[in-house]
Amino acid sequence: MESLRQRRSKALRWRKRSVSDYSGVRRIHQILTRATLRFKADLRLWYQHVDFCLRSGSSTVLQRVLMKAVKFHPKEASLWLLAADRELRQGHVDAARKLLMRALRCLPKSVKVLSEFLRLEVGVAGQLLVAREMAQETEVKDEAKNVWAPTKLLFQKGLSKVTGQAESTAKFLLESLALNHSAASKWSSSEGFQEWSEALRRAAFERRPGLAENTEDMITWTEVSDEAAAGIWEVWWKQELACGSRWPDLVPSIASCDFAAVLLRAIQAVLPVADDAGTALATLAQADAAAADPAMALIILQELSASSARQAKGVLDSLLQRAASRHPKHLRLAMLTGDVEKVLSLLPHLSNISAQDAVPVGIRYRDGPQPDRLLRRVDFPPLPTMGASASRDSACFAGAAGALQRRSEAPISAMEPVTVTVCGAAGHIGYSLLPMIASGAIFGPSRRVCLQCLDLNLPEVMDSMRGIEMEMYDGNFPLLQKMMFTTDDAQAFKGADYAILLGAFPKQDGIDKRDVMEKNVMIFRTMGKALERHVKPECKVLVVGNPSHTNAWICAQYAPSLPKHNIFALTRLDQNRATGQIAHHFGLSVNDVRNVVVWGCHAKFPDVDHAVIKGKPFSEIPGGNRLNDLFRKEMQTRGASIVKARKASSAMSTARAIVDHLKDLHLGTRVGEFVSMGVWSDHGAYSIADSLVFSVPVVCQGGGKYHVYKGLSLSVASQEKLRQVEAEMLADRDLARQCIVSNACFLSLKRNKGAVSMEELEHVLRALEPGQDVSPVLLAVLSHAAHEGPASLQKSFQQVRKFAEKLWDVPRLRVQVLFALLRLELRTETVEVKDICKHFEDLLSTVGPSSTDATEVWLRYLDFVQGVHGTVQVPRPNDLHLRALRSVQDQEIYREKAQMILQGLEIH
Repeated sequence: MESLRQRRSKALRWRKRSVSDYSGVRRIHQILTRATLRFKADLRLWYQHVDFCLRSGSSTVLQRVLMKAVKFHPKEASLWLLAADRELRQGHVDAARKLLMRALRCLPKSVKVLSEFLRLEVGVAGQLLVAREMAQETEVKDEAKNVWAPTKLLFQKGLSKVTGQAESTAKFLLESLALNHSAASKWSSSEGFQEWSEALRRAAFERRPGLAENTEDMITWTEVSDEAAAGIWEVWWKQELACGSRWPDLVPSIASCDFAAVLLRAIQAVLPVADDAGTALATLAQADAAAADPAMALIILQELSASSARQAKGVLDSLLQRAASRHPKHLRLAMLTGDVEKVLSLLPHLSNISAQDAVPVGIRYRDGPQPDRLLRRVDFPPLPTMGASASRDSACFAGAAGALQRRSEAPISAMEPVTVTVCGAAGHIGYSLLPMIASGAIFGPSRRVCLQCLDLNLPEVMDSMRGIEMEMYDGNFPLLQKMMFTTDDAQAFKGADYAILLGAFPKQDGIDKRDVMEKNVMIFRTMGKALERHVKPECKVLVVGNPSHTNAWICAQYAPSLPKHNIFALTRLDQNRATGQIAHHFGLSVNDVRNVVVWGCHAKFPDVDHAVIKGKPFSEIPGGNRLNDLFRKEMQTRGASIVKARKASSAMSTARAIVDHLKDLHLGTRVGEFVSMGVWSDHGAYSIADSLVFSVPVVCQGGGKYHVYKGLSLSVASQEKLRQVEAEMLADRDLARQCIVSNACFLSLKRNKGAVSMEELEHVLRALEPGQDVSPVLLAVLSHAAHEGPASLQKSFQQVRKFAEKLWDVPRLRVQVLFALLRLELRTETVEVKDICKHFEDLLSTVGPSSTDATEVWLRYLDFVQGVHGTVQVPRPNDLHLRALRSVQDQEIYREKAQMILQGLEIH
């Protein structure tokens, strides 16, 4: 038994705590208790105390902390839920109920509290039903009768509390639906459960938004968002289906809804149902709301075209024709209907299309940008069997191309040229990129461009720019309206529609990550401020220089007026590499491969699980998992392989990736396709943290507009990899934030010659890396006071010392500041000897005997006292030496250096 206990203890890492362990835990609890009582309004301290209680296993202290926390922060729902969860884990169901009831009195409209309270009641009902099944006595069965009554009552009370709040109502109904379905798998036949299910169905039925006949509790369409409306309707039809209804009975009510998002959600739910899909799809596609909005109509058409269901093909043509007739100025709808004359009438007037209808079509060109080949080939497949022969589309495009050829004497375009700023244009990537832009590879063969190229004011760079400028003029690009090469930021960014930032300071062996980040902060600080001052308000910014995700985030901080969704990081290069590898492996064209995803940032997580190869999912290909791992490893090392082979970085493929990124952004992606872009992570998809520039799959509508594609399901391994990449990017963002604050404060010190406030000093000190020397910062602050005289310098010493004593939350930084300040005082003659001794004593009490800094402080103190020996109110060196021997831990180092000091030798 002892052997078994030892093996289990070793396997489970059991360890008996010592007295010092308990003492340390108790001391930390005391510090956190004092901190929370002194700073009651600081939620971070309360959560930190709760977290420490959980990690240390201090159950009793945890309960006291949670009770105090909810007392001081009754409006914080998470604290109430933590307290209730703690009681529930200990088996105190009644206590958990009471806590949640108190929480509802403080937060009567909190969906989070209501949902967790409902979850508690469902769990209790399940436990009672289990006890009923296990019990043998009749009395117990009678007592457990109708266990779902509290759940139903709480559900009805919750609905009454969120009445009038559309978003909260939708969230509560969806949470209730999830709980109902999870309980139905076990207890659907129990007494009272059907009553709760009926109450849920009735509540969703009465609150369905978007209907002409409003009931008393119905939510009007002006109150609710598309997502919430679709959620409420989904709750209703799922409950109806669970009660035995069929889709043909439900879709007439859904079709009468004014929300196109509800129709889209219903179509997505109907498509997998083979039996009822035909009639239901026809009814939904004939609804007025399906064609009311052109963007939503295109998404519905995309869903129908991507489906292999035979019933979907019959409703495509009807919906397309209705949408095109309701929106006659919509170019993509006109092209899909095959109306040659309408396409020709719209092309010269794209700039006059209203914002609602102006969704440019994704046009690609097979043989180059010749005007006579316009519309010869469209890079999205025709929608399947649009009610007529598929050759109709190609005939339409060919007829339009022939008509344009007959009008070849007309000017290329009457629209305003697109102004593109290229930073770092003199490099290898710029040399490959500029001809592609000037030839119409991004904006089409009829759209003129103005190039504004920027680079460093260095002799070799200036020579390279002059050479590229001469070659561009010799290239005779018909679409190149104007070109300028400059080293002035204001000229390069003035009036830009698109900005491509090629340059950055890359990661290198032997250079610290923080040093790289600080250099990139300096670079993109300049770029961001130039963007803020000179570009157009809707300018689209593409950051190419790696690490592109962090550099794009830095750029966004210095250009606050630019919309965050207009700043992108390039990950298309990884997608193109993966697409090319797959096409090469199977002997196909790259046009046969689509929907490769790059998650996070460059060279981190390329994902081909969702790729489609000639219409067939990659997962259905034999050996797909092995190929996935092979492609991923190859793509992550592809850049290094190119550098090793060429002795230079990949410039041509990078330029092509920039072109593909901007082309999709400006013209739109193909129907049924998504591409990878690093975008601002405020979309809420895939549980990605906010305030990151994170690469996700997107669908581009054209004109710079896009939306994140949220329909991908990730495997467990992919989710773990995604979380790992997210954690790395969060660490990079935090480091960049520190560098930004540090950079701003140092610039302020330089600009004001050290005359900064204590708040600015706190910013710069807190932004320093742990262990970084604080002496240069203090020296910069105090140097300004030194010029004004000894009195001003002494006053500054006192101010900084008072400021340092307030840094109680970062004791290591406080010690560094006090020690650096003391060293600076030793270099001046403005501070009296007795005051310096007092400061040494204060610093020793702050450091503590067990600190690694204690030895150095004692040695400095001893060296100072040895130098002023004989002065009044100064301790004798030998007495100080004996005190140090009783205090310091590293006796060997201290004895060696102290002996040198006492002998009058210099130590280092």
